[in-house]
Amino acid sequence: MEKNIELEHAVELIRKHAKPVSRIKRLPITEALNYRLAEDLIAPIDNPPFNRSPLDGFTFNHAGSEAGKKLKIIGCVYAGEAFEGYVKEGEAVRIMTGAPIPEGCDCVIRLEDCTWDDQEIMLPKAMKAYENYCFKGEDYAAQTVMIHKGERLGPVHLGIIASMGIDQIMVYDAVRVGLLVSGSEIVQPGSALGPGKIYDTNLTLLTSVLASLGMKPVLADFVCDEAEAVSAKIKAMMKECDCIITTGGVSVGDKDIFHEVVQLLDAEQLFWRVKLKPGTPAMFSMVEGCPLLSLSGNPFAALVTFDLMGRELLAVMSGNEALVPKRQTAILKQPFQKRSGNRRFIRAQAIKGEVMINSDKHSSGMLASMLGCNCLIDIAAGSEGLKAGETVKIVMLEENYE
Repeated sequence: MEKNIELEHAVELIRKHAKPVSRIKRLPITEALNYRLAEDLIAPIDNPPFNRSPLDGFTFNHAGSEAGKKLKIIGCVYAGEAFEGYVKEGEAVRIMTGAPIPEGCDCVIRLEDCTWDDQEIMLPKAMKAYENYCFKGEDYAAQTVMIHKGERLGPVHLGIIASMGIDQIMVYDAVRVGLLVSGSEIVQPGSALGPGKIYDTNLTLLTSVLASLGMKPVLADFVCDEAEAVSAKIKAMMKECDCIITTGGVSVGDKDIFHEVVQLLDAEQLFWRVKLKPGTPAMFSMVEGCPLLSLSGNPFAALVTFDLMGRELLAVMSGNEALVPKRQTAILKQPFQKRSGNRRFIRAQAIKGEVMINSDKHSSGMLASMLGCNCLIDIAAGSEGLKAGETVKIVMLEENYE
């Protein structure tokens, strides 16, 4: 086991031992948002499947069209219908948006541009071939690979799949994450607080974050600070989960029982303690091929270390590298005068290349000051403080924590 390692090395170890989830299942497209496609999707049809009108108007052959010319109206075609017969020169058909363009026609003029009655229309101008004309297959042609295996499915992907007439697809199953919160001092919201007890934050906090990242189903539970109980719970969760994330019990106190837990699990303990604040005592182990990431029990520390390490784990397992927070720089709007002996991450808000520190409350147990934050400022070890106007490194979070 490695101790007191740099964050980047911790991430390297996590990514080295994580494996992509390879289970495949069939889903209705209405349930497939954020899943990865497990097959190439080839268009079975042209889209649109016929030449069609992009607007309401009249359709005819452009040949011989000129300003003031009158055309005989021989019918009407609505979307969802088809005009039977051939339209000759000097004839026109009233057409609605999305309707198939009849044979013999090669242009459409807007309804509001024409003078017309029940019998004929008068053209205001000459028309060009294929003016206001949507070609069959202009969106995509049959036999085109529209979406490739492995792509993450967003709303546009699903809309395209629907346009191909496909209602079910093969996808890689979502990563099944077990979340275990330990602490004998914890009671669940809705219960009465006894002496020395506090309401649990981490179960709700991290369950919500995991669900927002598409990690479903999320199996969550809490357990007291007893090594045997924790190890038994992890063994049970491993039967249903691809990885397990825990909070609490990883430091050096009498009740920090995860050192004993990993021994009871006969786990391969890869690292303990990472050179960062908050969340220094983070631990990573492998239990029979199942990644076990153990984080600090302090809510802000648990959230930060999840963002810095847990997202890396899930990015590999889900095949979605977009889960990894983006790193960039920004101009600090106000000074941060505290010395940082260790590498430190503090909560902040970045807007248009500038970053602001929202609060002077930076304790790892405080969560309320995370409201409105969308990034973390990455402060190097040994910093004597940050000055206003200084360029700082920031870690962008997926969305505002508010």
